[in-house]
Amino acid sequence: MHPADALQVFTDGSFDVGSRTGAWAFVVFKGDEQVHAERGTGEGSSNNAFEVLGVMNALSWLETSAAGRTATVWTDSRHVVEGVDHW
Repeated sequence: MHPADALQVFTDGSFDVGSRTGAWAFVVFKGDEQVHAERGTGEGSSNNAFEVLGVMNALSWLETSAAGRTATVWTDSRHVVEGVDHW
């Protein structure tokens, strides 16, 4: 169970093999209210790299802008989840 003021952070990443470019994004909610969102693009080598960038940028924002707050980070990336759980 999460406190009522817990943050919910949703992350994602994408990659286009043809252009070797990708994007990452995250959005932060407190209840039904969006409190923050960020995104970025760049050159890369895989979708996994941009999935990781989405989470890393979200964690960086949490550390600097919401330190001490309870937060749940959501991702659809198996690579990220396995990395956190096993590596």
